[in-house]
Amino acid sequence: MYSYPNLIPLPEAAVRRIAGMLAGLEFETIHGAWWGTLVGEDGSGAVARAAERYARALEDPRLI
Repeated sequence: MYSYPNLIPLPEAAVRRIAGMLAGLEFETIHGAWWGTLVGEDGSGAVARAAERYARALEDPRLI
């Protein structure tokens, strides 16, 4: 376990608010903290898709 707070999900509203703040930014790459965690293209799209998937899962806990 790297960080205990990472095990506590944010509320759906917070996830959607963060995604909304990032929606106007365009970026290609995302550099993760570990090896093999580079998103090499469409980084802004990847963030938007991940936030939407996460928010939907929070709406229906059976999806988590």
